[in-house]
Amino acid sequence: MKKKFILVLIITTIISIYSLSGTYARYTETLVDKTDSARTAKWDLNITRDIDLFSDSYVNKTNDQIVKSTNGDFVVAPGTSGEYTFTITGAPETNYTLRIEVLEALDTVGRITYSLDGIYNDLDINTLKFFLENLLREDDVYPANKPLKVNKHTISWKWNFYEDEEKDKLDTEKGNSAITDNNDTGYDTQPMVKLKVKVIAEQSTKAANINLD
Repeated sequence: MKKKFILVLIITTIISIYSLSGTYARYTETLVDKTDSARTAKWDLNITRDIDLFSDSYVNKTNDQIVKSTNGDFVVAPGTSGEYTFTITGAPETNYTLRIEVLEALDTVGRITYSLDGIYNDLDINTLKFFLENLLREDDVYPANKPLKVNKHTISWKWNFYEDEEKDKLDTEKGNSAITDNNDTGYDTQPMVKLKVKVIAEQSTKAANINLD
């Protein structure tokens, strides 16, 4: 996350008035030394970071375990699904912008469909990437000192379990190609699913154009 902090500025002003003296009287006045100071503006944004989209085991609707990795790897299989919800909250003392960048979106399994917020459904991973990166607009400037309304989004996925001979054949081919040995030369090139997302908040010097009242 990129932050631009306001430097602390301390200005000390000292004013002295010399006394005026005469034969009978003297006028004197003392001014209290004045110090102006400024602290750094608060950067208060909380963004969930740990993506827990996949797992090393899965259960069915009756909570029976149906898939279990033998070596602790996160795995996917027919009949499995998962989801991940991330939120952005806070109230910085500066205007700011928000955007989402998908650093990696890879699916060489080709049997999984994705959903975003329950609105965009049955997506491939590249379409999911497109919708994620367009959830937030970079030219939207949020106002300082206004609590950000809960910005909550959910990514979900599923590998449908079909009772179809042709589709079963495709699923079986994916399973047969799985490599459980991390040291195997083909480990990183076998069918994989990867999703890496970054949420970026940045201070803005532009006028706010988003109403959070």
